[in-house]
Amino acid sequence: MKIISLFHVFRFAYVPCPHTVETIYKELTECFSDWNLGRKLPSLMMDNCSSNDAIITILKNRLEIRELPLQGKIFHMRYCAHILNLIVNDELEIIDGSIEKIHDSVAY
Repeated sequence: MKIISLFHVFRFAYVPCPHTVETIYKELTECFSDWNLGRKLPSLMMDNCSSNDAIITILKNRLEIRELPLQGKIFHMRYCAHILNLIVNDELEIIDGSIEKIHDSVAY
């Protein structure tokens, strides 16, 4: 069984602060327009930021859901590396005091 994965980076863009839903949405729609993507886009890969969730909701409402693969169920793909980073950082916060004590005892 062969699995083929295609990822394309269409644009790197500076998004001015604040990174609001409206600002990011505007950049995305400009990119879609420049590349004539329209309804051809099967999915977007974004991190777990709450503003990204809102952007995905807006995009799904503006696109024809029935035209998206699996009726848009795979439209928002999340970065696994970002999710893993969040999990590791949460766990490190829990044991931070222990790590500090070990460090101090070794230094002593």
